[in-house]
Amino acid sequence: SLPVPPYIGATLEKAAYIGVGPNSENHLKNERKISNTMDEFVICIANEGYEASLIVGKVYRRLPDPEAEAHGLMRVLDEDVSSSGGYLYPSALFVPVELPEKARRALMAHLAL
Repeated sequence: SLPVPPYIGATLEKAAYIGVGPNSENHLKNERKISNTMDEFVICIANEGYEASLIVGKVYRRLPDPEAEAHGLMRVLDEDVSSSGGYLYPSALFVPVELPEKARRALMAHLAL
């Protein structure tokens, strides 16, 4: 089982408070540098400990978050529409995937709702 840092699944406010996440000062400084990676997608390959939140085999949108990545975490969007900034999970639970353009556009449109 992977260790669970206190910011796993953290809300944006909690993540910013501990200095990790899209509202943290460090992230805001780097936002312009990483804007070209906003459209990356990943597939969940494991969900141990996160069965209620992640579905193995499902494609998720990865949001760039250099601070989280420095801690071995990944910020992804899921079905929780109350958190447009996504949630933090261990990077080991996902692998990157390159989608055909038609699939990428469809997912981007769906996630923008």
